[in-house]
Amino acid sequence: MPPPKRDQRQEEDSSEDEFEDANETLDAYDGAMYDLEAEEGTRKFDPLIPVNINSDADALQHFSREFEQRYGKTHPHFYLGSLDDAMKEAFNGSAKERKLLALYIHHDKSIFSNVFCSQVLCAETVVSFLSQNFVTWAWDATEDANKERVLEAFKKLFGSVTMATIRNLPADKFPALVIIMRLHSNTQVFYVSQGDTTLDELMTNLLHAAEVFNEGNQTEIQMEEERESAERLKQEQDLAYQESLFVDRAKAEEREKQEREELEKLRREHEEQLQRQEQEEAIRRSLEEQLTEEPPTDCSEPMTTLRMRLPNGETLIRRFLANERMQMVLTYLGSQGFNADHHKVLITYPKKDLTTLDTNQTFRELGLCPQETLHVEEK
Repeated sequence: MPPPKRDQRQEEDSSEDEFEDANETLDAYDGAMYDLEAEEGTRKFDPLIPVNINSDADALQHFSREFEQRYGKTHPHFYLGSLDDAMKEAFNGSAKERKLLALYIHHDKSIFSNVFCSQVLCAETVVSFLSQNFVTWAWDATEDANKERVLEAFKKLFGSVTMATIRNLPADKFPALVIIMRLHSNTQVFYVSQGDTTLDELMTNLLHAAEVFNEGNQTEIQMEEERESAERLKQEQDLAYQESLFVDRAKAEEREKQEREELEKLRREHEEQLQRQEQEEAIRRSLEEQLTEEPPTDCSEPMTTLRMRLPNGETLIRRFLANERMQMVLTYLGSQGFNADHHKVLITYPKKDLTTLDTNQTFRELGLCPQETLHVEEK
């Protein structure tokens, strides 16, 4: 049985609906392209990155400046340095400071470029979110030389797979936004958007990437805080140890100083004592030379015998002529080490200190004959 014939009117209506849907799909892109073409009628845009710029920093400054000329001041803040430096900026700080890395690869020959830039990438929600959570780096792959340049950087930093992903992307699928994250020292490509990505799709993927990154990074933050806490504890212990060493060193230095001072004091005292002894010995010898000879026991001249009790309990006995001056007994005692400057010479009755009397008087005049006991005491 032959299949039923389809109503020609129904087929015409269906074709018209499909045509209208296709037209609506292209309306947004046509409007954006019309705006760009209208502006190009009055101004010819420069390439985002001319092929004759060799410095990455100069190339990206030109990109940022030209991008702003095309799409306005509301756009992501592009990192103005090499891709390697952008990675360091995103990943090499402390865990709390780390961010995701967003790589925007532009292509002027794609029909999606103007729409994606003006309505998606430069949307305030995207700009704000990228600024807070990402380091954003950009490049223009319109020219083959520039494309090869960025592919070499991708291969070096991310490997051949990531490089192949961008190399195999047709021109009409650009722009591409590549999201890179590093967790636990592992760098990976998390997401690659293409030119037909809508604002909602992009924000959903950016939010998801940030959520995954923040969740994984919490472990590293915790480990970093534990390391910092352990390091602080070690530093505090080291500081306490150093302070203890400083105190001990100061005490040791003070002891050494006191010991040096004590030794110096003993040295000076010893020298002074030697000097005194030398002086006393010189005085003693001088006094000894001044002494008259002791009269013999059978001397026919009047004499006196003096017993002299010393401070150490010993007793000296010596004879003197009665007419000799009393100074002679002081000279004798001085020759024995008992100088009148430091000693008193006493008689008990009547109690007198001979050192205070007129030493020119004779023993007879002082009544110290024929014998007397003298007491020598320290002053």
